[in-house]
Amino acid sequence: MFPFIINGQNKLNKKFNLKSRSIVELKLPFASSVNISNSDSNFIEYNYTTRGEYKNSTFISSNVNKDRVYIEEKLISNSIKFNDKLSIHKNYSTSLNILVPEHIILELYVREAITEIKGDVSKIDVYQNSGEMYLENWNSPGILKTISANIVFSYPKIKILSNSKKQFNCNNSESNNILDITTVSGIIKCITF
Repeated sequence: MFPFIINGQNKLNKKFNLKSRSIVELKLPFASSVNISNSDSNFIEYNYTTRGEYKNSTFISSNVNKDRVYIEEKLISNSIKFNDKLSIHKNYSTSLNILVPEHIILELYVREAITEIKGDVSKIDVYQNSGEMYLENWNSPGILKTISANIVFSYPKIKILSNSKKQFNCNNSESNNILDITTVSGIIKCITF
C-alpha cells in the first residue's frame, strides 16, 4: 500500500581531517545524486543515503592513504543477483552529500546521476557517463569528460574550452583558470542573468 514507508532508507555520516593539500577520489557507480560543497574547515564530511527496495545492496567504503582520500561506493558481495525478465529495471537509489575544503584536488567518477557542485577546489577531474551536471559560480580548473551528461554553469568565472560542435552561450572569462570539457553528445549551457 505504501512501499516508501516500508522500504525506508539507510544513512551513514563520516568525517576526515585533512592537514595538507590532498587528493580526494570519489567513485560512485550507483549514485543517482551527488552534491559537493565547500566546508569552512580542513575537514571532509559526507552523508551517504540509500533508499528503497535495494537500500541494503550498496555501501560506501572510505580510507586515507598518505595525502589521498578514497571514497568508493560498492555492492555488498552477498546481495541478491537478479535473474528474471525484470532485472534490467532494478535501480539503486543512493545519494552522497559531501563538504570539502577549497585546497583539495577532486577526482569524481560517476555513471548516471544529477551532480551539483557549489564552491571551488584547487583542481577537478570529473568523469560522468550520463545525467546532469550543475556547477555554480565555477572558477576551478580541470577536466570534465562525459558521454551524454548535460553540463549547466550558473555564473561561470572560468575560461571554458570544449570539443562540442554545438554553440554554447558561455562567455569566456578573463580568468587564467581553464576548464576543458570533452563530451560525445552532452549539451553545455550557461546561465548568466
